[in-house]
Amino acid sequence: MTEQAEIERYLLDRPRWVPASEIVVHFGLPDDRALRATGRTPGPLSRIAIFSGDGFKHIRHATVLDRIKCRNRLRRELISRVRRIRWMGEGIHNCLDRVASSQTAEHHSGQMTFL
Repeated sequence: MTEQAEIERYLLDRPRWVPASEIVVHFGLPDDRALRATGRTPGPLSRIAIFSGDGFKHIRHATVLDRIKCRNRLRRELISRVRRIRWMGEGIHNCLDRVASSQTAEHHSGQMTFL
């Protein structure tokens, strides 16, 4: 991909954090969504750069601490998504799978109500 190579060259020329907005403006992209992964397709920066709240940095310019922080951020996000899946399953169980024989329990939490 030519654009990916151009973006990589752009990041290699800048040994600092480069904000996504700067990349978007320089390459005339509609927004920063073009820099991110979609579904199973990695974004153009997925294999060449790390990210933080400060923007993107080419892996070659990243310090060990930069890489560790990025990896930890990705792990925290993954753990959060796994928890969200579990919570959704619990919600489905509490709202939909519960036997309707008990009229005294709230559907969403399963807590007993006092009448």
